[in-house]
Amino acid sequence: AAGVPVVAPDEGVFPEMLGLTCGGLLFAADNADALAAALMQMMDDPTKADAMGAGAAEAVAREFSGPAAASAMEKLLDSVVAHGGAESGEDTL
Repeated sequence: AAGVPVVAPDEGVFPEMLGLTCGGLLFAADNADALAAALMQMMDDPTKADAMGAGAAEAVAREFSGPAAASAMEKLLDSVVAHGGAESGEDTL
């Protein structure tokens, strides 16, 4: 969101987040050489790194802003209502 590219391990939520935002590079977790190579890649091509950071900031604003979150919640709730709500038939509130 700050427009700064990241270097993150290829595990957990990082592959999904970087796949969505294209905001950085992944490295093999627990591999110091892979981390160093990814950091060097960022340092060797600052124009590309800046573009990654800017693209990530745009993607975060587009995908995770308040209006985007509200729209996603609205779609989810519409889907729940369209499918009859809770399957048990009991009130859950």
